[in-house]
Amino acid sequence: MITGKQFLKGMTAAIITVSSISQAYAQQNQTDSLEALLPQKQGEERLDALKTLADLTLNMPQEKHYVKMYLEEARRQKNIEAEGYALSTLTSIYYMQFDSDSVFIFGEEAVSFNRKYKLYDDMFSAMYNIIRRYQWEGQMLTALRRAEDAYAEAKELQDNISMALVLSVMGNIFYGMEQFEEAIPYWTESIRLFEHDLPTRLPIIFGTYNFLAYMGRYMNQHQETLRYADSMQVVTDRLYAANPAYNIQTHRFRTEYHRAIAYAELRQPEQSLEAIRRAEEIYEPQWKEAQPFSAVQLDAMYGAYCHATGDYNNALAHYDRLLKYYENDHIETGIHFTKKYIARAYATKGDYQTANEITSQILQRKEELNKERFYAQTNELRTIYELDKAELEAARRLETIRRQRLYIIGASLACLALAVIVALVVWNRRRIAEKNRGLFLRIKEQDVILEELEAERRKNLVFAAAGQVKASEKDPQEARFRQLTLLMNERQLYANSEIRRKDVALLTGTSENDLNDCIRSHTGMSFIDYINHLRLEHARRLLFSGISEKLTVEAIALNSGFKIRETFHRLFREKYRLTPSEYAKIAKEQSD
Repeated sequence: MITGKQFLKGMTAAIITVSSISQAYAQQNQTDSLEALLPQKQGEERLDALKTLADLTLNMPQEKHYVKMYLEEARRQKNIEAEGYALSTLTSIYYMQFDSDSVFIFGEEAVSFNRKYKLYDDMFSAMYNIIRRYQWEGQMLTALRRAEDAYAEAKELQDNISMALVLSVMGNIFYGMEQFEEAIPYWTESIRLFEHDLPTRLPIIFGTYNFLAYMGRYMNQHQETLRYADSMQVVTDRLYAANPAYNIQTHRFRTEYHRAIAYAELRQPEQSLEAIRRAEEIYEPQWKEAQPFSAVQLDAMYGAYCHATGDYNNALAHYDRLLKYYENDHIETGIHFTKKYIARAYATKGDYQTANEITSQILQRKEELNKERFYAQTNELRTIYELDKAELEAARRLETIRRQRLYIIGASLACLALAVIVALVVWNRRRIAEKNRGLFLRIKEQDVILEELEAERRKNLVFAAAGQVKASEKDPQEARFRQLTLLMNERQLYANSEIRRKDVALLTGTSENDLNDCIRSHTGMSFIDYINHLRLEHARRLLFSGISEKLTVEAIALNSGFKIRETFHRLFREKYRLTPSEYAKIAKEQSD
Protein backbone atom coordinates (compact mmCIF):
# COMPACT_ATOMS: atom_id res chain seq x y z
CA MET A 1 0.00 0.00 0.00
CA ILE A 2 1.50 3.34 -1.06
CA THR A 3 1.18 6.13 1.50
CA GLY A 4 0.65 9.81 0.87
CA LYS A 5 4.16 10.52 2.07
CA GLN A 6 5.52 8.32 -0.69
CA PHE A 7 3.55 10.32 -3.32
CA LEU A 8 5.13 13.51 -2.05
CA LYS A 9 8.58 11.94 -2.30
CA GLY A 10 7.80 10.74 -5.80
CA MET A 11 6.69 14.18 -6.94
CA THR A 12 9.53 16.12 -5.30
CA ALA A 13 12.16 13.60 -6.40
CA ALA A 14 11.80 14.83 -9.99
CA ILE A 15 13.51 18.14 -9.23
CA ILE A 16 16.54 18.82 -6.98
CA THR A 17 18.04 22.30 -6.70
CA VAL A 18 21.63 22.46 -5.48
CA SER A 19 22.62 26.10 -4.81
CA SER A 20 26.20 27.21 -4.37
CA ILE A 21 27.42 28.88 -1.16
CA SER A 22 28.10 32.16 -2.95
CA GLN A 23 24.55 32.25 -4.36
CA ALA A 24 23.05 31.60 -0.92
CA TYR A 25 25.21 34.34 0.60
CA ALA A 26 24.18 36.85 -2.08
CA GLN A 27 20.53 35.90 -1.63
CA GLN A 28 20.76 36.45 2.14
CA ASN A 29 22.32 39.89 1.63
CA GLN A 30 19.54 40.82 -0.78
CA THR A 31 16.91 39.67 1.72
CA ASP A 32 18.49 41.64 4.60
CA SER A 33 18.75 44.79 2.47
CA LEU A 34 15.15 44.63 1.30
CA GLU A 35 13.83 43.93 4.81
CA ALA A 36 15.72 46.98 6.11
CA LEU A 37 13.89 49.15 3.56
CA LEU A 38 10.41 47.83 4.46
CA PRO A 39 9.52 50.63 6.98
CA GLN A 40 10.05 53.21 4.22
CA LYS A 41 7.68 51.53 1.75
CA GLN A 42 3.95 52.11 1.54
CA GLY A 43 1.02 50.92 -0.62
CA GLU A 44 1.82 48.82 -3.70
CA GLU A 45 5.56 49.21 -3.12
CA ARG A 46 5.29 47.57 0.29
CA LEU A 47 3.22 44.70 -1.14
CA ASP A 48 5.76 44.19 -3.93
CA ALA A 49 8.63 44.18 -1.43
CA LEU A 50 6.96 41.58 0.77
CA LYS A 51 6.22 39.37 -2.24
CA THR A 52 9.86 39.65 -3.34
CA LEU A 53 11.00 38.66 0.16
CA ALA A 54 8.73 35.62 0.04
CA ASP A 55 10.16 34.68 -3.37
CA LEU A 56 13.75 35.10 -2.13
CA THR A 57 13.09 32.77 0.82
CA LEU A 58 11.17 30.17 -1.20
CA ASN A 59 11.12 26.78 0.62
CA MET A 60 12.92 28.38 3.59
CA PRO A 61 11.50 28.89 7.14
CA GLN A 62 11.29 32.67 6.61
CA GLU A 63 8.93 32.28 3.63
CA LYS A 64 5.84 31.68 5.79
CA HIS A 65 6.65 34.76 7.90
CA TYR A 66 6.81 37.05 4.86
CA VAL A 67 3.69 35.57 3.26
CA LYS A 68 1.74 36.18 6.49
CA MET A 69 2.99 39.77 6.51
CA TYR A 70 1.93 40.02 2.86
CA LEU A 71 -1.55 38.71 3.77
CA GLU A 72 -1.96 41.23 6.61
CA GLU A 73 -0.83 44.10 4.37
CA ALA A 74 -3.17 42.99 1.56
CA ARG A 75 -6.11 42.97 3.98
CA ARG A 76 -5.12 46.36 5.37
CA GLN A 77 -5.01 47.80 1.86
CA LYS A 78 -8.14 45.81 0.84
CA ASN A 79 -6.25 44.39 -2.13
CA ILE A 80 -8.42 41.45 -3.20
CA GLU A 81 -5.98 39.85 -5.67
CA ALA A 82 -3.06 40.02 -3.21
CA GLU A 83 -5.18 38.51 -0.42
CA GLY A 84 -6.31 35.62 -2.63
CA TYR A 85 -2.72 34.95 -3.71
CA ALA A 86 -1.46 35.03 -0.10
CA LEU A 87 -4.11 32.57 1.13
CA SER A 88 -3.30 30.17 -1.72
CA THR A 89 0.46 30.48 -1.09
CA LEU A 90 0.03 29.81 2.64
CA THR A 91 -1.90 26.65 1.76
CA SER A 92 1.06 25.48 -0.35
CA ILE A 93 3.54 26.27 2.42
CA TYR A 94 1.57 24.33 5.03
CA TYR A 95 1.28 21.46 2.56
CA MET A 96 5.07 21.27 2.21
CA GLN A 97 5.38 21.40 6.02
CA PHE A 98 3.01 18.41 6.43
CA ASP A 99 0.64 20.55 8.56
CA SER A 100 -2.64 18.95 7.47
CA ASP A 101 -4.93 20.90 9.82
CA SER A 102 -3.58 24.24 8.58
CA VAL A 103 -3.85 23.09 4.97
CA PHE A 104 -7.54 22.36 5.41
CA ILE A 105 -8.23 25.57 7.36
CA PHE A 106 -6.37 28.00 5.08
CA GLY A 107 -7.10 25.95 1.95
CA GLU A 108 -10.87 26.04 2.39
CA GLU A 109 -10.70 29.78 3.13
CA ALA A 110 -8.55 30.29 0.01
CA VAL A 111 -10.97 28.31 -2.16
CA SER A 112 -14.03 30.18 -0.87
CA PHE A 113 -12.38 33.61 -1.09
CA ASN A 114 -10.93 33.16 -4.58
CA ARG A 115 -14.14 31.62 -5.92
CA LYS A 116 -16.11 34.60 -4.59
CA TYR A 117 -13.86 37.07 -6.41
CA LYS A 118 -13.33 34.82 -9.48
CA LEU A 119 -9.58 34.45 -8.91
CA TYR A 120 -9.59 30.98 -10.39
CA ASP A 121 -5.84 30.34 -10.69
CA ASP A 122 -5.35 30.75 -6.93
CA MET A 123 -8.60 28.88 -6.23
CA PHE A 124 -7.48 25.79 -8.16
CA SER A 125 -4.01 25.99 -6.64
CA ALA A 126 -5.57 25.76 -3.15
CA MET A 127 -7.90 22.95 -4.30
CA TYR A 128 -4.89 21.05 -5.67
CA ASN A 129 -3.09 21.19 -2.31
CA ILE A 130 -6.21 20.20 -0.35
CA ILE A 131 -6.72 17.16 -2.58
CA ARG A 132 -3.06 16.14 -2.27
CA ARG A 133 -3.24 16.53 1.53
CA TYR A 134 -6.24 14.19 1.71
CA GLN A 135 -4.22 11.83 -0.48
CA TRP A 136 -1.20 12.13 1.85
CA GLU A 137 -3.45 11.38 4.83
CA GLY A 138 -4.53 8.14 3.11
CA GLN A 139 -8.11 9.36 2.56
CA MET A 140 -8.06 8.30 -1.07
CA LEU A 141 -11.83 8.23 -1.62
CA THR A 142 -12.27 11.71 -0.19
CA ALA A 143 -9.35 12.95 -2.30
CA LEU A 144 -10.87 11.39 -5.41
CA ARG A 145 -14.26 12.90 -4.68
CA ARG A 146 -12.80 16.38 -4.20
CA ALA A 147 -10.75 15.95 -7.38
CA GLU A 148 -13.83 15.02 -9.40
CA ASP A 149 -15.64 18.13 -8.12
CA ALA A 150 -12.63 20.31 -8.96
CA TYR A 151 -12.39 18.81 -12.45
CA ALA A 152 -16.08 19.48 -13.09
CA GLU A 153 -15.65 23.11 -12.03
CA ALA A 154 -12.51 23.54 -14.18
CA LYS A 155 -14.29 21.99 -17.15
CA GLU A 156 -17.26 24.32 -16.73
CA LEU A 157 -14.84 27.28 -16.74
CA GLN A 158 -13.02 25.76 -19.77
CA ASP A 159 -9.75 26.08 -17.84
CA ASN A 160 -7.42 23.57 -19.52
CA ILE A 161 -4.49 24.10 -17.15
CA SER A 162 -6.59 23.58 -14.02
CA MET A 163 -8.16 20.52 -15.64
CA ALA A 164 -4.67 19.19 -16.34
CA LEU A 165 -3.56 19.78 -12.73
CA VAL A 166 -6.58 17.94 -11.35
CA LEU A 167 -6.19 15.05 -13.82
CA SER A 168 -2.55 14.73 -12.79
CA VAL A 169 -3.43 14.40 -9.10
CA MET A 170 -6.29 11.98 -9.96
CA GLY A 171 -3.70 9.77 -11.63
CA ASN A 172 -1.62 9.93 -8.43
CA ILE A 173 -4.65 8.91 -6.36
CA PHE A 174 -5.28 5.80 -8.47
CA TYR A 175 -1.55 5.09 -8.30
CA GLY A 176 -1.76 5.25 -4.51
CA MET A 177 -4.65 2.80 -4.60
CA GLU A 178 -2.45 0.52 -6.77
CA GLN A 179 -4.95 0.77 -9.63
CA PHE A 180 -2.17 1.36 -12.13
CA GLU A 181 -4.12 0.88 -15.35
CA GLU A 182 -6.73 3.40 -14.20
CA ALA A 183 -4.01 5.98 -13.42
CA ILE A 184 -2.44 5.99 -16.89
CA PRO A 185 -5.32 7.63 -18.87
CA TYR A 186 -5.51 10.50 -16.36
CA TRP A 187 -1.78 11.18 -16.61
CA THR A 188 -1.67 11.03 -20.41
CA GLU A 189 -4.66 13.37 -20.72
CA SER A 190 -3.07 15.83 -18.25
CA ILE A 191 0.09 15.89 -20.39
CA ARG A 192 -1.97 16.62 -23.51
CA LEU A 193 -3.68 19.57 -21.80
CA PHE A 194 -0.41 20.88 -20.32
CA GLU A 195 1.07 21.08 -23.83
CA HIS A 196 -0.98 24.26 -24.30
CA ASP A 197 0.92 26.02 -21.50
CA LEU A 198 4.56 25.23 -22.23
CA PRO A 199 7.20 25.86 -20.97
CA THR A 200 5.89 26.75 -17.48
CA ARG A 201 4.39 23.28 -16.97
CA LEU A 202 7.41 21.29 -18.20
CA PRO A 203 8.54 20.22 -14.67
CA ILE A 204 5.07 18.77 -13.97
CA ILE A 205 5.03 17.03 -17.37
CA PHE A 206 8.42 15.52 -16.60
CA GLY A 207 7.19 14.24 -13.23
CA THR A 208 4.15 12.68 -14.88
CA TYR A 209 6.27 10.90 -17.50
CA ASN A 210 8.44 9.68 -14.61
CA PHE A 211 5.40 8.08 -12.97
CA LEU A 212 4.36 6.54 -16.29
CA ALA A 213 7.83 5.02 -16.66
CA TYR A 214 7.43 3.42 -13.22
CA MET A 215 4.06 2.07 -14.30
CA GLY A 216 5.66 0.42 -17.31
CA ARG A 217 8.05 -1.41 -15.01
CA TYR A 218 5.38 -2.44 -12.51
CA MET A 219 3.24 -3.83 -15.34
CA ASN A 220 6.20 -5.52 -17.10
CA GLN A 221 5.75 -3.27 -20.14
CA HIS A 222 9.43 -2.40 -20.50
CA GLN A 223 9.17 -1.14 -24.07
CA GLU A 224 6.64 1.39 -22.76
CA THR A 225 9.13 2.40 -20.06
CA LEU A 226 11.73 3.11 -22.75
CA ARG A 227 9.18 5.17 -24.68
CA TYR A 228 8.37 7.24 -21.60
CA ALA A 229 12.09 7.67 -20.88
CA ASP A 230 12.52 9.10 -24.40
CA SER A 231 9.68 11.54 -23.63
CA MET A 232 11.43 12.50 -20.38
CA GLN A 233 14.56 13.35 -22.39
CA VAL A 234 12.55 15.50 -24.81
CA VAL A 235 11.00 17.42 -21.90
CA THR A 236 14.44 17.86 -20.31
CA ASP A 237 15.83 19.31 -23.56
CA ARG A 238 12.86 21.69 -23.73
CA LEU A 239 13.48 22.80 -20.15
CA TYR A 240 17.10 23.58 -20.90
CA ALA A 241 16.20 25.43 -24.11
CA ALA A 242 13.62 27.54 -22.27
CA ASN A 243 15.92 28.28 -19.33
CA PRO A 244 19.63 27.37 -19.63
CA ALA A 245 20.10 28.18 -15.92
CA TYR A 246 17.63 25.43 -14.93
CA ASN A 247 19.30 22.47 -13.19
CA ILE A 248 18.45 19.51 -15.45
CA GLN A 249 21.02 17.05 -14.12
CA THR A 250 18.60 15.12 -11.93
CA HIS A 251 16.16 14.91 -14.84
CA ARG A 252 18.86 13.37 -17.03
CA PHE A 253 19.87 10.97 -14.22
CA ARG A 254 16.30 9.77 -13.71
CA THR A 255 15.88 9.23 -17.46
CA GLU A 256 18.96 6.99 -17.63
CA TYR A 257 17.76 5.17 -14.50
CA HIS A 258 14.59 4.04 -16.24
CA ARG A 259 16.49 3.11 -19.39
CA ALA A 260 19.08 1.03 -17.52
CA ILE A 261 16.49 -1.11 -15.77
CA ALA A 262 14.23 -1.46 -18.83
CA TYR A 263 17.13 -2.63 -21.01
CA ALA A 264 18.21 -5.10 -18.31
CA GLU A 265 14.67 -6.51 -18.08
CA LEU A 266 14.62 -6.85 -21.88
CA ARG A 267 17.88 -8.87 -21.67
CA GLN A 268 19.94 -6.19 -23.40
CA PRO A 269 22.79 -5.81 -20.85
CA GLU A 270 25.08 -3.83 -23.15
CA GLN A 271 22.53 -1.04 -23.57
CA SER A 272 21.76 -1.26 -19.84
CA LEU A 273 25.44 -0.78 -18.94
CA GLU A 274 25.72 2.19 -21.31
CA ALA A 275 22.77 3.85 -19.54
CA ILE A 276 24.38 3.14 -16.14
CA ARG A 277 27.64 4.73 -17.28
CA ARG A 278 25.78 7.83 -18.44
CA ALA A 279 23.95 8.00 -15.09
CA GLU A 280 27.25 7.70 -13.17
CA GLU A 281 28.72 10.58 -15.16
CA ILE A 282 25.74 12.74 -14.20
CA TYR A 283 25.57 11.67 -10.53
CA GLU A 284 26.96 14.21 -8.06
CA PRO A 285 28.20 13.18 -4.55
CA GLN A 286 26.19 15.90 -2.77
CA TRP A 287 23.00 14.24 -3.94
CA LYS A 288 23.57 11.53 -1.34
CA GLU A 289 22.66 14.04 1.39
CA ALA A 290 20.09 16.13 -0.51
CA GLN A 291 18.33 13.19 -2.20
CA PRO A 292 19.31 9.76 -0.75
CA PHE A 293 17.01 7.96 -3.17
CA SER A 294 19.32 8.90 -6.06
CA ALA A 295 22.15 6.91 -4.43
CA VAL A 296 20.12 3.74 -4.05
CA GLN A 297 18.85 4.09 -7.60
CA LEU A 298 22.39 3.20 -8.67
CA ASP A 299 21.97 -0.03 -6.70
CA ALA A 300 18.67 -0.66 -8.50
CA MET A 301 20.37 -0.19 -11.88
CA TYR A 302 23.34 -2.41 -11.05
CA GLY A 303 21.07 -5.04 -9.48
CA ALA A 304 19.05 -5.32 -12.69
CA TYR A 305 22.21 -5.34 -14.84
CA CYS A 306 23.94 -8.04 -12.74
CA HIS A 307 20.81 -10.17 -12.89
CA ALA A 308 20.68 -9.82 -16.67
CA THR A 309 24.34 -10.91 -16.96
CA GLY A 310 23.91 -13.89 -14.59
CA ASP A 311 25.94 -12.36 -11.71
CA TYR A 312 23.27 -13.21 -9.16
CA ASN A 313 25.37 -12.77 -6.00
CA ASN A 314 26.24 -9.18 -6.91
CA ALA A 315 22.63 -8.59 -7.95
CA LEU A 316 21.45 -9.74 -4.52
CA ALA A 317 23.99 -7.47 -2.78
CA HIS A 318 22.64 -4.43 -4.66
CA TYR A 319 19.02 -5.48 -4.04
CA ASP A 320 19.70 -5.87 -0.30
CA ARG A 321 20.89 -2.26 -0.05
CA LEU A 322 17.87 -1.10 -2.03
CA LEU A 323 15.53 -3.10 0.24
CA LYS A 324 17.05 -1.58 3.41
CA TYR A 325 16.36 1.90 2.05
CA TYR A 326 12.72 1.09 1.33
CA GLU A 327 12.25 -0.64 4.71
CA ASN A 328 13.76 2.30 6.59
CA ASP A 329 11.31 4.67 4.89
CA HIS A 330 8.39 2.17 5.04
CA ILE A 331 7.81 2.44 1.27
CA GLU A 332 5.61 -0.61 0.75
CA THR A 333 5.59 -0.59 -3.06
CA GLY A 334 9.39 -0.43 -3.15
CA ILE A 335 9.66 -3.26 -0.62
CA HIS A 336 7.21 -5.38 -2.60
CA PHE A 337 8.93 -5.05 -5.97
CA THR A 338 12.47 -5.33 -4.56
CA LYS A 339 11.56 -8.58 -2.80
CA LYS A 340 10.14 -9.85 -6.08
CA TYR A 341 13.50 -9.16 -7.74
CA ILE A 342 15.34 -10.89 -4.86
CA ALA A 343 13.06 -13.95 -5.07
CA ARG A 344 13.57 -14.08 -8.83
CA ALA A 345 17.36 -13.92 -8.39
CA TYR A 346 17.34 -16.81 -5.90
CA ALA A 347 15.10 -18.86 -8.16
CA THR A 348 17.30 -18.23 -11.19
CA LYS A 349 20.41 -19.33 -9.31
CA GLY A 350 18.61 -22.52 -8.21
CA ASP A 351 17.84 -21.70 -4.56
CA TYR A 352 14.12 -22.43 -4.84
CA GLN A 353 13.54 -22.79 -1.09
CA THR A 354 14.69 -19.23 -0.33
CA ALA A 355 12.77 -17.94 -3.36
CA ASN A 356 9.59 -19.64 -2.11
CA GLU A 357 10.05 -18.25 1.40
CA ILE A 358 10.42 -14.69 0.10
CA THR A 359 7.47 -15.13 -2.24
CA SER A 360 5.36 -16.33 0.71
CA GLN A 361 6.37 -13.22 2.66
CA ILE A 362 5.34 -11.04 -0.27
CA LEU A 363 1.93 -12.70 -0.54
CA GLN A 364 1.32 -12.53 3.20
CA ARG A 365 2.21 -8.84 3.37
CA LYS A 366 0.10 -8.14 0.29
CA GLU A 367 -2.90 -9.75 1.99
CA GLU A 368 -2.32 -7.68 5.15
CA LEU A 369 -2.13 -4.48 3.13
CA ASN A 370 -5.29 -5.34 1.22
CA LYS A 371 -7.13 -5.85 4.51
CA GLU A 372 -5.83 -2.56 5.87
CA ARG A 373 -6.89 -0.78 2.69
CA PHE A 374 -10.33 -2.40 2.83
CA TYR A 375 -10.94 -1.36 6.44
CA ALA A 376 -9.63 2.16 5.78
CA GLN A 377 -11.84 2.62 2.75
CA THR A 378 -14.85 1.17 4.58
CA ASN A 379 -14.40 3.65 7.42
CA GLU A 380 -13.89 6.47 4.95
CA LEU A 381 -17.06 5.52 3.07
CA ARG A 382 -18.97 5.45 6.35
CA THR A 383 -17.73 8.95 7.19
CA ILE A 384 -18.59 10.25 3.71
CA TYR A 385 -22.06 8.72 3.99
CA GLU A 386 -22.72 10.35 7.35
CA LEU A 387 -21.50 13.73 6.10
CA ASP A 388 -23.63 13.46 2.96
CA LYS A 389 -26.61 12.46 5.02
CA ALA A 390 -26.14 15.43 7.35
CA GLU A 391 -25.73 17.83 4.43
CA LEU A 392 -28.81 16.44 2.69
CA GLU A 393 -30.86 16.69 5.86
CA ALA A 394 -29.73 20.29 6.38
CA ALA A 395 -30.53 21.14 2.75
CA ARG A 396 -33.99 19.60 3.04
CA ARG A 397 -34.59 21.45 6.27
CA LEU A 398 -33.57 24.75 4.72
CA GLU A 399 -35.71 24.10 1.67
CA THR A 400 -38.72 23.27 3.86
CA ILE A 401 -38.30 26.45 5.87
CA ARG A 402 -37.88 28.51 2.69
CA ARG A 403 -41.07 27.13 1.17
CA GLN A 404 -42.98 27.64 4.38
CA ARG A 405 -41.83 31.22 4.56
CA LEU A 406 -42.84 31.89 0.96
CA TYR A 407 -46.25 30.35 1.54
CA ILE A 408 -46.87 32.30 4.75
CA ILE A 409 -45.73 35.61 3.24
CA GLY A 410 -48.04 35.09 0.26
CA ALA A 411 -51.05 33.90 2.29
CA SER A 412 -50.98 35.94 5.49
CA LEU A 413 -50.26 39.28 6.96
CA ALA A 414 -46.70 40.15 7.95
CA CYS A 415 -47.39 39.68 11.66
CA LEU A 416 -48.95 36.26 11.13
CA ALA A 417 -46.03 35.21 8.92
CA LEU A 418 -43.57 36.30 11.59
CA ALA A 419 -45.47 34.35 14.24
CA VAL A 420 -45.37 31.18 12.13
CA ILE A 421 -41.66 31.58 11.44
CA VAL A 422 -40.98 32.03 15.16
CA ALA A 423 -43.04 28.92 15.86
CA LEU A 424 -41.07 26.98 13.26
CA VAL A 425 -37.76 28.08 14.75
CA VAL A 426 -38.85 27.15 18.27
CA TRP A 427 -40.13 23.78 17.07
CA ASN A 428 -36.92 23.16 15.18
CA ARG A 429 -34.80 24.04 18.21
CA ARG A 430 -36.83 21.79 20.45
CA ARG A 431 -36.52 18.96 17.97
CA ILE A 432 -32.76 19.47 17.79
CA ALA A 433 -32.58 19.68 21.58
CA GLU A 434 -34.61 16.46 21.89
CA LYS A 435 -32.37 14.74 19.35
CA ASN A 436 -29.26 15.95 21.22
CA ARG A 437 -30.63 14.68 24.53
CA GLY A 438 -31.28 11.31 22.91
CA LEU A 439 -27.70 11.21 21.66
CA PHE A 440 -26.44 12.17 25.12
CA LEU A 441 -28.44 9.37 26.77
CA ARG A 442 -27.11 6.82 24.26
CA ILE A 443 -23.57 7.98 25.02
CA LYS A 444 -24.19 7.51 28.75
CA GLU A 445 -25.63 4.04 28.11
CA GLN A 446 -22.46 3.15 26.23
CA ASP A 447 -20.43 4.51 29.16
CA VAL A 448 -22.23 2.10 31.51
CA ILE A 449 -21.44 -0.84 29.23
CA LEU A 450 -17.81 0.24 29.00
CA GLU A 451 -17.61 0.55 32.81
CA GLU A 452 -18.94 -2.99 33.17
CA LEU A 453 -16.37 -4.25 30.67
CA GLU A 454 -13.64 -2.34 32.54
CA ALA A 455 -14.74 -3.90 35.83
CA GLU A 456 -14.58 -7.35 34.26
CA ARG A 457 -11.15 -6.59 32.88
CA ARG A 458 -9.91 -5.45 36.30
CA LYS A 459 -11.29 -8.64 37.85
CA ASN A 460 -9.29 -10.62 35.29
CA LEU A 461 -6.24 -8.59 36.22
CA VAL A 462 -6.72 -9.53 39.89
CA PHE A 463 -6.93 -13.22 38.92
CA ALA A 464 -3.83 -12.84 36.83
CA ALA A 465 -1.93 -11.13 39.67
CA ALA A 466 -2.93 -13.94 42.06
CA GLY A 467 -1.44 -16.51 39.73
CA GLN A 468 -4.78 -18.05 38.76
CA VAL A 469 -4.46 -16.91 35.14
CA LYS A 470 -1.13 -16.41 33.41
CA ALA A 471 -2.38 -14.20 30.60
CA SER A 472 1.02 -12.82 29.75
CA GLU A 473 2.32 -16.32 29.02
CA LYS A 474 -0.66 -17.10 26.79
CA ASP A 475 -0.86 -13.77 25.07
CA PRO A 476 2.09 -11.33 25.33
CA GLN A 477 0.03 -8.68 23.56
CA GLU A 478 -2.56 -8.81 26.37
CA ALA A 479 0.11 -7.96 28.96
CA ARG A 480 1.48 -5.25 26.71
CA PHE A 481 -1.96 -3.72 26.24
CA ARG A 482 -2.59 -3.81 30.03
CA GLN A 483 0.70 -2.00 30.55
CA LEU A 484 -0.26 0.56 27.89
CA THR A 485 -3.70 1.07 29.49
CA LEU A 486 -2.13 1.62 32.91
CA LEU A 487 0.30 4.15 31.48
CA MET A 488 -2.48 6.02 29.72
CA ASN A 489 -4.80 6.03 32.77
CA GLU A 490 -2.18 6.88 35.39
CA ARG A 491 0.07 9.30 33.49
CA GLN A 492 -2.42 10.60 30.93
CA LEU A 493 0.18 10.45 28.16
CA TYR A 494 -2.49 11.34 25.62
CA ALA A 495 -2.80 14.83 27.14
CA ASN A 496 0.65 15.64 25.74
CA SER A 497 -0.02 17.12 22.30
CA GLU A 498 3.55 16.24 21.21
CA ILE A 499 3.33 12.52 22.13
CA ARG A 500 4.54 10.25 19.35
CA ARG A 501 4.28 6.53 18.77
CA LYS A 502 8.01 6.06 19.30
CA ASP A 503 7.79 7.76 22.75
CA VAL A 504 5.04 5.38 23.91
CA ALA A 505 6.93 2.41 22.45
CA LEU A 506 9.97 3.35 24.57
CA LEU A 507 7.84 3.64 27.72
CA THR A 508 6.28 0.23 27.13
CA GLY A 509 9.59 -1.38 26.16
CA THR A 510 8.47 -2.50 22.73
CA SER A 511 8.93 -1.58 19.07
CA GLU A 512 6.68 0.86 17.20
CA ASN A 513 5.32 -1.89 14.94
CA ASP A 514 4.56 -4.21 17.90
CA LEU A 515 2.85 -1.33 19.71
CA ASN A 516 0.77 -0.53 16.64
CA ASP A 517 -0.18 -4.22 16.17
CA CYS A 518 -1.11 -4.50 19.87
CA ILE A 519 -3.40 -1.45 19.74
CA ARG A 520 -5.02 -2.57 16.47
CA SER A 521 -5.66 -6.13 17.71
CA HIS A 522 -7.32 -4.90 20.94
CA THR A 523 -9.16 -1.83 19.68
CA GLY A 524 -9.28 -2.07 15.89
CA MET A 525 -7.76 1.42 15.81
CA SER A 526 -4.47 2.87 14.63
CA PHE A 527 -2.17 4.56 17.16
CA ILE A 528 -3.34 8.10 16.36
CA ASP A 529 -7.01 7.05 16.39
CA TYR A 530 -6.46 5.37 19.79
CA ILE A 531 -4.79 8.50 21.23
CA ASN A 532 -7.56 10.74 19.85
CA HIS A 533 -10.16 8.36 21.36
CA LEU A 534 -8.56 8.78 24.83
CA ARG A 535 -8.32 12.55 24.35
CA LEU A 536 -12.00 12.79 23.43
CA GLU A 537 -13.01 10.67 26.43
CA HIS A 538 -10.90 12.93 28.69
CA ALA A 539 -12.50 16.05 27.18
CA ARG A 540 -15.97 14.58 27.62
CA ARG A 541 -15.25 13.90 31.31
CA LEU A 542 -14.22 17.53 31.78
CA LEU A 543 -17.36 18.74 30.01
CA PHE A 544 -19.62 16.44 32.06
CA SER A 545 -18.00 17.22 35.42
CA GLY A 546 -18.83 20.89 35.12
CA ILE A 547 -15.26 22.10 34.76
CA SER A 548 -16.32 23.54 31.41
CA GLU A 549 -18.06 26.35 33.32
CA LYS A 550 -14.60 27.67 34.23
CA LEU A 551 -12.71 26.53 31.14
CA THR A 552 -13.35 27.52 27.55
CA VAL A 553 -13.74 24.84 24.87
CA GLU A 554 -10.29 25.79 23.57
CA ALA A 555 -8.78 25.31 27.06
CA ILE A 556 -10.43 21.89 27.37
CA ALA A 557 -9.08 20.95 23.94
CA LEU A 558 -5.54 21.93 24.99
CA ASN A 559 -5.94 20.17 28.35
CA SER A 560 -6.94 17.00 26.48
CA GLY A 561 -3.95 17.06 24.13
CA PHE A 562 -5.37 18.80 21.02
CA LYS A 563 -3.26 21.62 19.59
CA ILE A 564 -5.97 23.02 17.34
CA ARG A 565 -9.49 23.81 18.51
CA GLU A 566 -11.00 23.08 15.08
CA THR A 567 -9.51 19.56 15.05
CA PHE A 568 -10.97 18.87 18.52
CA HIS A 569 -14.36 20.23 17.48
CA ARG A 570 -14.41 18.14 14.26
CA LEU A 571 -13.35 14.85 15.93
CA PHE A 572 -15.78 15.36 18.86
CA ARG A 573 -18.66 15.99 16.44
CA GLU A 574 -17.75 12.96 14.30
CA LYS A 575 -17.56 10.63 17.32
CA TYR A 576 -20.55 11.80 19.38
CA ARG A 577 -22.64 13.69 16.76
CA LEU A 578 -22.77 16.61 19.22
CA THR A 579 -20.57 19.67 19.51
CA PRO A 580 -18.62 20.09 22.78
CA SER A 581 -20.83 23.05 23.70
CA GLU A 582 -24.03 21.06 23.06
CA TYR A 583 -22.71 18.16 25.14
CA ALA A 584 -21.77 20.44 28.06
CA LYS A 585 -25.17 22.14 27.95
CA ILE A 586 -27.09 18.83 28.06
CA ALA A 587 -24.79 17.48 30.79
CA LYS A 588 -25.55 20.53 32.93
CA GLU A 589 -29.30 20.09 32.33
CA GLN A 590 -29.09 16.42 33.36
CA SER A 591 -27.12 17.20 36.53
CA ASP A 592 -29.59 19.96 37.51
